[in-house]
Amino acid sequence: MLSWMVGVNMTRLRVSPRSVPHVAAHMADEVLQSGISVYPGALSPELTLSMRAEAESLWDDDSFRFARVGAGEDKRLIPEIRSDRVCWWEDHDLSPAQQEYHAFLEHLRSEINQRTFMGLFDWEGHYAVYLEKTFYRRHLDVFAKAPSRQITVIAYLNHEWKQGDGGELRLYLDAEDRERYVDVPPLGGTVVVFESARFYHEVLMSNTPRHSVTGWFRTRG
Repeated sequence: MLSWMVGVNMTRLRVSPRSVPHVAAHMADEVLQSGISVYPGALSPELTLSMRAEAESLWDDDSFRFARVGAGEDKRLIPEIRSDRVCWWEDHDLSPAQQEYHAFLEHLRSEINQRTFMGLFDWEGHYAVYLEKTFYRRHLDVFAKAPSRQITVIAYLNHEWKQGDGGELRLYLDAEDRERYVDVPPLGGTVVVFESARFYHEVLMSNTPRHSVTGWFRTRG
């Protein structure tokens, strides 16, 4: 395992709405430089807790479904590869908490487009819950039949997370070398951004329920 990259601030920060453009610009700069950005405290505790409460309410309403592997007609339920459950967001019916997070995403999308000319057009995403003993094996987020995903964005909703709870995101820095990786703790308020087609990653086995919002900036088509 490698120590984390230069420039990543691992201090938990409270981010006010006025500092969102600064956070988005900082993350976009890191994506331009290395393809990855990890920003603890990118989201305010209030927003993080609101989305966590909403995810738990949706869980109680039986709105989550077992996640599948693949895209389109090739989607399959393969629990030995992926065992989380997801609840997709509906663009036409965003809750107040979802709208606030979506505003953050719009800042981030704009900043990345300005630096990379990637032509990111929209975002799709879902709440994800990993129960005890669940995981997602090493994979890429881009499929041959669904190449529009360009940038993966993950926001963690676990303020109570502590060492030993598991569920870390393992990012492989070299597709050919499985020993070159970094593990990112899923601590509430942290946002992780990386190039979807470039970085293999996995979710290590969780030892306690783990909540996140996972999504992708897409190009047209």
